[in-house]
Amino acid sequence: MKDLLAASASGLCILHCLLTPLLLMLGAAGAMSAILSSEWVHYLLLVPVLLLAALSLPAGKRRHHNNAPSLLALVGIVLLLLALVAPVALESTLSVSAGLLLIAAHLYNRQLCKRVAHLHNQPASC
Repeated sequence: MKDLLAASASGLCILHCLLTPLLLMLGAAGAMSAILSSEWVHYLLLVPVLLLAALSLPAGKRRHHNNAPSLLALVGIVLLLLALVAPVALESTLSVSAGLLLIAAHLYNRQLCKRVAHLHNQPASC
């Protein structure tokens, strides 16, 4: 469940990165586009992404003993942090790439947990 929630949070980051420039370009939603383009929104979105990664990935690794999901997530987190200090032209590319890596990490983690649970006839939660 944590992995699905984490993948959803990463998906929200991707939506933010893709929709904010579009809203700004169209001049739509006035105050909403101003809020979405504020720098503090990036930090606000980063908190649940980091928290959910910290809660779900280590638990999964203890269960399936595979480092790949954690490594994917680590690269994604590094890209997210780089996006905070990157030039505006690179920010969206880094953030979307990071979000996709984090989604992949959580879905892979979930798949590995399910596989181990199936082999041992246990519940699939990590």
